[in-house]
Amino acid sequence: MGKTIYLDIKKSNILAIFLFAFTLVILIYFKIRHQTMLLYHKIGVNIIVYIILSIFVHEFLHGLGFIVFCKAPWKNIRFGFHKKYKVPYCSCKDLRHGRNQFIGVILLPTIINGIITLLLPIIATIYFGLM
Repeated sequence: MGKTIYLDIKKSNILAIFLFAFTLVILIYFKIRHQTMLLYHKIGVNIIVYIILSIFVHEFLHGLGFIVFCKAPWKNIRFGFHKKYKVPYCSCKDLRHGRNQFIGVILLPTIINGIITLLLPIIATIYFGLM
């Protein structure tokens, strides 16, 4: 039916490290620019907690994508942690899908986490006066 697609975990980890470093550079710039250590500490701790939580939400959303876009039953979806590469993963066994369904599964966490990331500063400003 379709071809098997394999994702390279090493390349994914390299990309994740690059994106984390980019975020860290932005935080350091923010600290140097504003010279407010207290605010930097608050934001730094919150971002670390957010990153850790968003990793698990990200994988859960992949599983949800398998259900919504590929019509996979929940019993076929597996969550785990790859010990060698130290990354969480979500997989689905016995899956037959087309290109568009696979794109939906891949993009769902990116879109949802992106929207949440964009809304968090707005919510923090309105309700907590943090920014």
